Amino acid sequence: LNKGTDVIAEKEVIEKVLPSGVLVELPEGKTSYYLKLLDGFFLGLNFFGFVALLAGCFLIYNTMSTFANNASKEIAILKVLGETRANIIIWMLVQTFLYTIVSVVIGVFLGVVSSKTITDLVMIGAIGNTPTESISIPWDIVIKMAVIGIGVSLISSLLPAIKASKVTIIQGLSIKKFRARFNKKLVYILTIA
Repeated sequence: LNKGTDVIAEKEVIEKVLPSGVLVELPEGKTSYYLKLLDGFFLGLNFFGFVALLAGCFLIYNTMSTFANNASKEIAILKVLGETRANIIIWMLVQTFLYTIVSVVIGVFLGVVSSKTITDLVMIGAIGNTPTESISIPWDIVIKMAVIGIGVSLISSLLPAIKASKVTIIQGLSIKKFRARFNKKLVYILTIA
């Protein structure tokens, strides 16, 4: 249609020409129909994103708990040298922050590469077009997700950091404790195997 044409009047003209029973719709109607179809899809994506976020929380918590258990000797030495509980907590949170920054950079890189690869495969295989020259990266969304990821990482590692800061010098330097913990883990692993 030409610019400035009355769309509703043209729709009525087209309906008169077509046989009865043929439905003529405006593009806006189809758009809203497809958006309603996609609502369930986006709800599913949000649900699985939330599940992935929870799984990430548990993984970070377990990783930092293991790190805290393995670093008990170092923490005890830091306490002997005069470090406070607050400094030990900050030390562990800074480590988590640095690991998270590296993970975000790697994740964004892999996300961009996989997105371009999948887009090219769809364009070539399904549509028959040539691969895309470039893809649009929504940096505002990437930054929001990075901030959420960093926040979740820090919150998930806070409890292990607090527990690690409570390790006494005697507990941290006790060799017998580490051997007992290792033997228990070995027994669990052998039992499962």
